Amino acid sequence: MKYSYLNSHSNATLEMHSFPNNSCDLYGNEIFYTIVFNPSDDQYLFIDAETVKIPKNSIITILPEQKFSIPFTEKLIIWRYNSEFYCMFHHDDEVSCAGFLFYGASLCCISLSQEESDRLVHLHDIFKEEFQLHTTAQEEMLRILLVRMIIKLTRLAKAQYFQKENIPDSKYRTYRTFNILVEEHFKKEHSVQFYADTLNKSPKTITNLFIKHHFPSPQKVIHNRIIIEAKRLLLYSDKSIKEISYELHFDEPSHFSKFFKKITGVSPLHFKENIGKKVS
Repeated sequence: MKYSYLNSHSNATLEMHSFPNNSCDLYGNEIFYTIVFNPSDDQYLFIDAETVKIPKNSIITILPEQKFSIPFTEKLIIWRYNSEFYCMFHHDDEVSCAGFLFYGASLCCISLSQEESDRLVHLHDIFKEEFQLHTTAQEEMLRILLVRMIIKLTRLAKAQYFQKENIPDSKYRTYRTFNILVEEHFKKEHSVQFYADTLNKSPKTITNLFIKHHFPSPQKVIHNRIIIEAKRLLLYSDKSIKEISYELHFDEPSHFSKFFKKITGVSPLHFKENIGKKVS
């Protein structure tokens, strides 16, 4: 079942999908931020040509830039919204999720207790009621529910990823800002030094922060982001390997190919020709 709200003037859009069925043609389309909730048995979906497991009672978040499909959705609940409906960057003081819940150092997967999962199912029911009311305050009420959910998920993710430590706000802000900066500049800036200088921190300080909380190292975060983009361009664009290497600011295509193979274990050409066939 699909529920949706659209403001035809602002293009603000919120969707909620509840799937009691066996298959789904829901795909990423470079518009929506997506929250996937699995209250049932383990499920699988494809994100950027990788198979991702969603364990029972867990949530993952997906970015507009990520290509994904959901081939089997027995009981998943999915919320999708665009920036016109709610912009996390404009309301950062409200939710503090940019660079963590979305645009974090890695795919965010939040484990829920059975009690927390039941609460989210109940929140889904409240969403469903609001989608069906069609009152003048519908958009604001739906936005309130979405913000409430994002704040709750951010709290749960902080407790999980920071191992229930009371991380100081300044360090949490540094972690989030680093990830946001990487998203903005990864194509041109490949070294930790650039981001450290921007944050007025030393590379060692940032590295220690990431290592302390068991995140990938800052350099690995940058490299992973380059690889993700390279894979998307190889799979979903008509650009040549040479064009991709220059777009990602490698001096020579050979340098890009060597970097790609070192991280993935295969050459860009092999990836495009073999993985690309499976995706298409």
